[in-house]
Amino acid sequence: QGDILYRDGSGLQRLGAGTSGQLLTTGGASANPSWTTVDSGGVIQTKYFIRDSSFTQANSGMTDLGNFSLSITPTSTSNKILLSVFFGAIDSDGNTSALQYTRNGTPIGLGVSEGSRIRASFTITGVGYTANNHAEGTSHAFIDDPQTTSAITYKIQAATENAYTIYVNRCADGTNNNSIYLSRTSSIFMAQEIKA
Repeated sequence: QGDILYRDGSGLQRLGAGTSGQLLTTGGASANPSWTTVDSGGVIQTKYFIRDSSFTQANSGMTDLGNFSLSITPTSTSNKILLSVFFGAIDSDGNTSALQYTRNGTPIGLGVSEGSRIRASFTITGVGYTANNHAEGTSHAFIDDPQTTSAITYKIQAATENAYTIYVNRCADGTNNNSIYLSRTSSIFMAQEIKA
């Protein structure tokens, strides 16, 4: 069971069953098939959340950013989770916002502690084009090492400077016309299990 018959230049030949996890590889038209051991690494699974509508949120302390949340269950305790977020447009009236990832409510991916400075995973700053009608896209990634095979919930949290409003998938200007700078965008939050 598991053996394979193939034809070479002289007739049928037998290729014995490979070991668990190996892949059948062709050597091209002038070579025989063979078993190949799978290299380590690679994406095991991908979970993602897409937000295609715009929203605003005002706060000064770290709170969940809208419904940017997703769950993933790792298949091995040695695998890593690659977190990626891609904001089509994000603004805070030309001011800075600090953002962080959380794993089951615990902040992760933060910068090191230095005095009384706020720790965050990344920051964004509004374009500040002398008006509130310009925003820009941004992205960030982090590799988490959860060391578990239990379900994990990842979220994105944000805190805005002086409780300014944060705008996602839009700029701060709410005018309704077809100017390019008032474009509405989509954003994606993604978690990928990476084989160790």
